[in-house]
Amino acid sequence: MYPPCHCFYNVFSCLTAQTTAGLRVLTGSSSLSSEQNALPVHLGTHTPVASTTFGLVVERKIAGRISFRSGIQQIQRGTSLKNGTIDRLLGALLPQDYEAEVRTNYLEVPLALKFCLPLGQSQISISGWGGITAGYILTGSIRARSSSSLNFQLTTTKLDMATYAFPRFHLGYTGGLGMGINLGRQMQLRLEVDYNRSTEKKAILSPESGKHGYQSLHFGTGVVFRL
Repeated sequence: MYPPCHCFYNVFSCLTAQTTAGLRVLTGSSSLSSEQNALPVHLGTHTPVASTTFGLVVERKIAGRISFRSGIQQIQRGTSLKNGTIDRLLGALLPQDYEAEVRTNYLEVPLALKFCLPLGQSQISISGWGGITAGYILTGSIRARSSSSLNFQLTTTKLDMATYAFPRFHLGYTGGLGMGINLGRQMQLRLEVDYNRSTEKKAILSPESGKHGYQSLHFGTGVVFRL
């Protein structure tokens, strides 16, 4: 009969052999998930704005080629507004003929199932995943400039989250595709594309803005280690 510590070591080794953890950095664009001209006229139209995703990813093999994928990440959502007539947005002063970039930074936990297909004697793998995300706004900012007046300099205003009048929680759908390249037995380089979309529509910009959601498409790379 094996001593308890020996049995514990065998169980722990089996679990960690099926677990990977690492970092990923992605960049791309974010915007409202509605049509470009869906906003009220006084807010103007919206277009995508540059955004990023950065964070820790953890995966645990649960059966065959299927894994549970989670982690914690900071993801930037937002949109770019132009051709509106308002002079303030979320507390920030806007010029005439403004172009404004709205960005909010969320701390987020994704929960997804991942399917992996090994290729080339398991040196390369192709994968896809889908699931949900839950996040909370930490900070936000608005960068604004005038498209017609050179006298109005580019300004950046941080949002006052203590008085932020709109829901700070975010629920979304997430899905993506990736390719992994093994760099030895313990390390894997990854190339990924990730899509994220709000599960529900809310008032995001102003009480009169109507209800909208966010969507983002990010591309990037990462490195994970087998534990």
